[in-house]
Amino acid sequence: MTKAVLRLYRELLKQGRGFADYNFREYSLRRVREEFRANKSISDPEVVQQKLAFAQEQLQIVTRQSTLSGTKGIGRAVVEEFASLGAHTIFCARGEADVEAAARELNARFPDSVTGIVADLAVPEGREALLAETRRVAERRGRSGSIDILVNNVGKNVRRPGTQFYEADAVADVFRTNWESMFFTSQMMFDLLKRPDAGTRGHAVICNVGSVAGGPSAIVSGSPYAATKAAMNQFTRALACEWAPHGIRVNCVAPWYISTELAQQVLRDATYRAQVERATPMRRVGEPHEVARCIAFTCMPASSYITGQVLAVDGGFSVSGFGF
Repeated sequence: MTKAVLRLYRELLKQGRGFADYNFREYSLRRVREEFRANKSISDPEVVQQKLAFAQEQLQIVTRQSTLSGTKGIGRAVVEEFASLGAHTIFCARGEADVEAAARELNARFPDSVTGIVADLAVPEGREALLAETRRVAERRGRSGSIDILVNNVGKNVRRPGTQFYEADAVADVFRTNWESMFFTSQMMFDLLKRPDAGTRGHAVICNVGSVAGGPSAIVSGSPYAATKAAMNQFTRALACEWAPHGIRVNCVAPWYISTELAQQVLRDATYRAQVERATPMRRVGEPHEVARCIAFTCMPASSYITGQVLAVDGGFSVSGFGF
């Protein structure tokens, strides 16, 4: 390649340090090669800046406003990821101390990046509180009552074989937490997300946090939990088609075992953890930031033509077969 091409590539890498884990290097090199093949004057400083701006635009969520739940595990990792990328995030959790600690720490690292609220999204009152706070923050930030991103991350499980007795309240609680919170929160946020001018403004995004327990293969897990995650997958597909005309993309990420406080309940058993790792082609459990970065990608302009998809974040577990 010419010196001009290499110079542009180095500049792209420099500008993209924060996006290295989104394969920014591969993306940057591909863009350079495309320009090289097109025989454009990429040595022109003005053209260089244009290409840098394009690359940055495709891999950012800067100035966007998002709403999600979580002060621990995947939720916390998503809030931190969004904050590092420049978005202002409204997050919620049930524990006041957890919310205050997370907001204090993240705002110290990324000034004015998060707003925390105490709310339980499994009940209507909690969802109403989140909606009210989201509207208030959007107005304060001059967003005219709109947001760009909703991440549905609420979840719980009751790990018990289907042959054992399940209290009706326990099953109902799993469905309220995993399914109803996602469905009703999405409905309530519709007016803040919709954008008839998506062609010029870009789409709003909903990302649901599911699980490989939702299929197509069955895994050892509570069957009510698996049912809620399977429902989430199909809900993602249906809503993506229904809300596309309103300028809203809808996708789902489906993690396998991730090193979170919830998963440690079973992963602390060394024998069970070894079984999990053997069933995973990458031979390890995932980390919360690996899921968070995938979620962030679904919210970026770089994924603007992706909707209705369920993306497994599982180290190859869901595609592994005999002999692996």
